[in-house]
Order: sequence, then structure tokens, then C-alpha cells
Amino acid sequence: MTSSRAVAPIVCAPWCRDGDGHASEHQDDQRCSSAPQKVLRTLAPQWGDTDGGWHPSEAEVFVERGPSFPLAVVLYECGDQDYEVRLTPAEARSLAAHLIAGADLAEAAR
Repeated sequence: MTSSRAVAPIVCAPWCRDGDGHASEHQDDQRCSSAPQKVLRTLAPQWGDTDGGWHPSEAEVFVERGPSFPLAVVLYECGDQDYEVRLTPAEARSLAAHLIAGADLAEAAR
């Protein structure tokens, strides 16, 4: 038996890509998400779907928050094995600085 009870909408963040209050979602799943910024991962193998198609691996970064979800910058990898890393804004800034330093080091080694 399915339930059709209404869930009170939440107040969406200004960056929420839906902006509808998420009243159609289960109360524990209500959350705002920003539009993802995607990076193709050329060093990662392509992954196959159940229909036999092949797809490049991607990394996505987006912001998320909701009543059951603390504010987080999310790094999501979609590929052969999906994984997610949830960071505070301060942790995301620290990781970004280390990634930039690593990229600078790698480019200097060319």
C-alpha cells in the first residue's frame, strides 16, 4: 500500500536547482542540490551499462543541504564504481588548494 500523505515543503536555498520545496519527496530525503559541475576523467576507464553502452567516467561537484543533510560540498564520481565524498566548505577549500598545488607541481615537471 502506498501513502499519499503530503509533506510540508522546505525553504529552498537560492542555488537549489529545483526550488520547489521538495514536497513530493519523503521527509527524510528533502534536500536542495545545486547544478553539478562536471569534469570528464580521461585517466579513468570507461564504464559499461546494462545495455552494452560505454560511457566516460565523470567527477561532479555540487552543493547540498536539507533538514536531514548538513550543508556540504559533494564530490561524486560516476564511473565503474560510484563514490561520494561530502566536505564542509572549509574542507573543500583545503582540498581545492591541495589539488591546485598538485596540478602546479605536475605541470612544472613537464
